[in-house]
This record gives sequence, structure tokens and C-alpha cells, in this order.
Amino acid sequence: MITVCISSAEHDASICILKNEKVILCVQEERISKIKHDATHPFSSIKLIKEYCDKIDNLIFVNCNFNHDYYLNFLSKEGIAVRNYIVDVQQHHLYHASSAFYGSGFDDAICLVIDGWGAAFDLGDVQGSETTSIYYGSYSADFDLLYKNIYYNPELATKSDDIKELEKQYNWECNSHLDVGVTYGTVSKHLGFGRMNSGKTMGLSSYGVEDNSIPDFNIK
Repeated sequence: MITVCISSAEHDASICILKNEKVILCVQEERISKIKHDATHPFSSIKLIKEYCDKIDNLIFVNCNFNHDYYLNFLSKEGIAVRNYIVDVQQHHLYHASSAFYGSGFDDAICLVIDGWGAAFDLGDVQGSETTSIYYGSYSADFDLLYKNIYYNPELATKSDDIKELEKQYNWECNSHLDVGVTYGTVSKHLGFGRMNSGKTMGLSSYGVEDNSIPDFNIK
């Protein structure tokens, strides 16, 4: 059984090949193109598939906002047949949680995801983005959502009845507060690193000292 996943979003396009649920190839497009965080269609990575198989039993598209026939036609031209394919509704924070969980060695764990701008959610009169999520993960593939914070732009909407209903129904917290993930991304961009390199400011923060001359810019 060959399963292939193609991810193409705003950054770090990649593919992964599983044979009987074992990873046999996982490669990011940037490794081939030498363009950091390459977000173009991962055609160079896709060409590697034929080195491992000429038939895909299950093809999964994630993080993809495009015409999927484009990829299916490309695979066909490469001589790779596709039996079935699905388009996964983007669950950005769940992808982070599962990636960390399966590499942890734990049988079950609480998965905390602090990632400034995740998947978008329709809040009725405005869209919001997930910023912080907590999952309880256990084998083989069970992930229960315990908490999710959704950020929305206060200049576009007040806390409407739609948003309040989502909080009540899903136990989400919907607000206009900038949590730590958004803060690190924003500060990193201000310092010239870009939002994608917020890990640099997170790493440097441990060497810093409190500076009272810097104004408090977080919304309480």
C-alpha cells in the first residue's frame, strides 16, 4: 500500500511517501531548489516519487489552495497512476500536534501548539486564525481538541453573536488579543528576520534581560 501526501502552502512545500504505513521518503522542496521555505509547487520533489513506485494507492493533499487536477495531470505525465485521492480540510495546528506526538515516543501526551498564524476559521462576519491549540493525542490516531484560541482583527469586527456561539459550541476562545506566538512572529519581522524565522528571536530571548525602556505593546 503506497500513500503519498503533498503539501503546498505559503511556505515549505513538501511530499511524503509511506509504504505500508512506514515512511520511505520525506522531502521539502527547499532541499532541492535551495530556496529557503520554498512555497512553489513541489514538482521537483514529486518527480522523486517514480524512483519508489509507479502507482499511488492513496494520494492526500494538505495545505493546498489550488486546482488539484493540475497535480494529477503532472503525475500522469510522469507515468505515475493514482487510484484514490482526498483533499484534507486544513487543520494546521493538528498537523503540528501529530508531528510532535509521533516523534515523541509517548503512547499518549498533551500536545501544546503555539504557532502564530494557523488555519483560518469562518467566524460568521469575519475570519479568524488559530494561534494556540491544545490536543490530547494517543495511538494510533486519536487527537482530542482540548482548547483553541482564535484571533480576529478587532478593526474588522466586534465580538459578534456568531463568535460567542462558536465559543459556546466548541469551547474555543475567540478574541483580538495577541498571544505569544503572534508576538514572536511580529517582533521577528520587525527585527528583519521575517515571521518565518521567529525561532531566532525565541532562542535569543534566553540571553536577554528585562528592559523597562521598551513599552508594553501586548494587549492585556
